[in-house]
Amino acid sequence: MFGREYFETCKESNYFYGYDSLLTRLSLKNMLGLLKRYRKSGSLLDIGCAYGFLVDFANKGGFKAEGFDISEFAISKARNYFPCYKFYVAALGKFKPGKKYDMITCIDVIEHVKDVNKSIRYIKSIMKSDGLVMFKLPVRGSFFQNLLLNGDKTHIYKYSKEKWINILSKHFKIIDIHSSNLGLFFDVPYFFEEGIILICQKK
Repeated sequence: MFGREYFETCKESNYFYGYDSLLTRLSLKNMLGLLKRYRKSGSLLDIGCAYGFLVDFANKGGFKAEGFDISEFAISKARNYFPCYKFYVAALGKFKPGKKYDMITCIDVIEHVKDVNKSIRYIKSIMKSDGLVMFKLPVRGSFFQNLLLNGDKTHIYKYSKEKWINILSKHFKIIDIHSSNLGLFFDVPYFFEEGIILICQKK
């Protein structure tokens, strides 16, 4: 699980074009742009960083960024692409940074974990008191959403937009919400929605 086939084929995931693609990079750069509306510098941790593209964009954009991922395959790619940055192999909840972050990005991650609320509490524990976190989550709903949601066999939770908002609002102050089409386009019509992006502040 979360090896080469997951990232480079669509046998286990929705990466029809492969993770190492221009579309992936553009999507991550766009999502970082949303976060920069609220904070333009500071420490940043990318949870589920995969090949490290967002970490690279963040460091070049004024942040001090690092990342971790459960996939040894993905982290080996990240270290190869960006040897000047820090990347770690760790599961969500197991990474012990020894510090707290101004910002955390968690893109297409918590739908994969067994205990969502435990994972969210962990994320809060490594955020500064005024920290921000950006989640991107696939949601159940339209035909387009359901097609992609069912394509990734590693998704444990297949929640609606309302359900995700309800879960996160118990832990964070939600300061911004955008519908998303693969992170490439925001605030799209319902039919084209694939997921939601939420920017949240620690309570």
